[in-house]
Amino acid sequence: MKKLISLILMMMVVCLPAYALEKAASAPDWDALERYAAFEEKGTVWSVRSNQTEAALARIGSEIAPYTGYACFGLELTGDRETGVAVPVLTFYYAGSLQLNGRYASVAVNGQRYDIALCSEPVQLGKNKAEKLTAPLDRDGLALMHEILNAEEVAIALVGDSTFRMEPEKKSSYASAREELSARSLDGIADMLREFEAMPSYNLWDLNEDWWVRTRGVEPGMQITALPEEEELEIAGVKLEEPLFMLSRGDTGDKVRELQELLIDAGYLQGTADGGYGEGTVRAVRAAQKWLGLAGTGNADETLISILTSEAPVLDGTAADTMAVSTVEKHIAEGLCELTVERYWTADAVESAGGDRRSVSDKDDTLIIYEGTVKNLSTEKLDFYWQLSATVKLGEYEYPCVLVCERNEGASLASALPPLGEARLLIYAEIPETIAGETGWKLELEAEDTVFLFE
Repeated sequence: MKKLISLILMMMVVCLPAYALEKAASAPDWDALERYAAFEEKGTVWSVRSNQTEAALARIGSEIAPYTGYACFGLELTGDRETGVAVPVLTFYYAGSLQLNGRYASVAVNGQRYDIALCSEPVQLGKNKAEKLTAPLDRDGLALMHEILNAEEVAIALVGDSTFRMEPEKKSSYASAREELSARSLDGIADMLREFEAMPSYNLWDLNEDWWVRTRGVEPGMQITALPEEEELEIAGVKLEEPLFMLSRGDTGDKVRELQELLIDAGYLQGTADGGYGEGTVRAVRAAQKWLGLAGTGNADETLISILTSEAPVLDGTAADTMAVSTVEKHIAEGLCELTVERYWTADAVESAGGDRRSVSDKDDTLIIYEGTVKNLSTEKLDFYWQLSATVKLGEYEYPCVLVCERNEGASLASALPPLGEARLLIYAEIPETIAGETGWKLELEAEDTVFLFE
């Protein structure tokens, strides 16, 4: 009788067609990265920079007296070996008598300006004190790195408590150490781009952002602006010139005075327009940018000035958000829950946006991780342990999965979801590391009497 009941229950399970998934990340070539002199690991966090950047830092620290200001830049890589996160980071090193405290880097290349939010921290380079300025890059940021390498002209401004400008250009000889440091930075970008792009189909960009915010405490951001084709642009008496087409701290003259008049008329600045772009003008520009929904660079460009001089609509802060509406198919277990599974990858740990981490129990193993969303359709608590189950399969081998979801705004992982709740879903299984690179993995996810297959 028990066998008959079991057979009837098995026949009632609905098996749906398999859904295709792409692997979202692969491990770096650790042997290749560890050959670099500047490869470092602290706990599970690793970082590396190119040999060219390392040589430039040694030069700044030993040979150069940075009274007039020197800077080099490069692409560095960092990440978490356990979770599989790998973050390309645009990095500037500045040494000078004027304190920079850089907040934004503005890069003009091929008719566009990229305004990139920076983290600033003090570092010691040999005998010289310096600032390290960093910004994590996404797909657009990597595209910018290619643009910089292939462009005939590039202009960069680091803007904070002062402004430092450079125009890196490869030459057979250089007029100064400052010019050479800037130009040779391009070689280091090429090497790190090659290393990052050796990791096929990396697609954990949202996890990169969560990790950066959690470890650095700063929201990454990049605003892209199309630049005029003319060499000079004038709006209401404010002249903007190539290559960056913006006014920033340290600029002087009538163009700054006209800008200050606009800020005074709009209520962002009080007092007399003195023609000097100092702290008061920076604060006024940032106040205007915040109110208008623009990136708070403190630099005045065509967009800001045009809004100040017209009845142009105030931006809501989301105009630059180009994220597409998800087209991932939703899978519904009638009356129980709605599920999506969007991607998978392998790593030694999985964690919530807030850092609640689950790691492998055996160092010879790794985790295969599937990610999606889950929505509770019922008025009762959805208990993953009792109501959902999952197995990953490779040929004849099967590995049981753990199902968890993010709770408390990503601060923790839980195995249950409140009535009508919706959350990020993580499904993971511990598998032998020796087979993690195999293809043909399948995820079988069962929600009461419905089975979903992903491969």
